[in-house]
Amino acid sequence: MKSGPTVLSGASEEFIIGVADGVKEEVAIQISGTFVGTIQLQATLDDVTYFSLQVEDLDAGTSAVDMTAVGLFRASLAGFNNAKVIMTAFTSGAATVSAQSVQS
Repeated sequence: MKSGPTVLSGASEEFIIGVADGVKEEVAIQISGTFVGTIQLQATLDDVTYFSLQVEDLDAGTSAVDMTAVGLFRASLAGFNNAKVIMTAFTSGAATVSAQSVQS
């Protein structure tokens, strides 16, 4: 499943990433643009309450919850019903975000 590119340019702007039932999936997220803010990958089991997930920064080789710069990131979505990429804090600019989930 491929989503985007979607422009996030304000606090709480988001887009949903569909997750296939019973399939182990990973998602790759690409962020480009010029922005000052915080983006997170969040997932849910009940389609109501979302929790932040650790993502791996493929350029730096580190893991974190917050994505605050352009780059390529990866995370597991195994076991979740839904996921979303959300701008949790915003100061200025715009981030262009694309995501693609694949069966692992």
